[in-house]
Amino acid sequence: MPVSDTVEQVLEKFLKDTPAAVEEYYKKAEETSKGVSGMEAVVKESAAVDEKRHEVISVLLDVKYYIASRFPEMKEEDNAGVRVQEEVCALINKACKGDAGKEDARPTGDNLRGSLASQYLAARGKLSQSIDEHAAVEEYKMQLQELDKQQSREISYGWKALAFHRRVIADAVRNNRSKIENPRPQDYGHMAM
Repeated sequence: MPVSDTVEQVLEKFLKDTPAAVEEYYKKAEETSKGVSGMEAVVKESAAVDEKRHEVISVLLDVKYYIASRFPEMKEEDNAGVRVQEEVCALINKACKGDAGKEDARPTGDNLRGSLASQYLAARGKLSQSIDEHAAVEEYKMQLQELDKQQSREISYGWKALAFHRRVIADAVRNNRSKIENPRPQDYGHMAM
């Protein structure tokens, strides 16, 4: 979040920009689903997904901060708005969680953490070393080609995961905006029992 932006501005920008961003992510997913060939192109596309994931996680955490800053004191009255706030924050937590600390962490459809590029390069490096050591073993070369194809699919899935999480969270915020902004309306008065 740029220093000049308030959390309210970040939320508004997130909601405004989401439809175009989702369209862009699906376009990228479609393009990459046709295949990305060549190690340099695969690494470049993997890094592009990783960079976009970082940007989206940063914005989602700002949106979470915005929501969390509106949590009221829990009372024994209608807490429906508070539950909505908690649910939206849980969606953001799930999207941002991942297994970032694990050596074999990979982003999945459930989360945006991890790095497609570093995982791919590590696997490709091991295979390349095996090829160098065992040049006569054709299966290593075939496995390397299969790894490149698999990574191409992972890139496409990465763009779709970005679209999914951004869309779901934006819809949850947009559809429940009044409860997020004012989780416990002041005009409840005394509830009749």
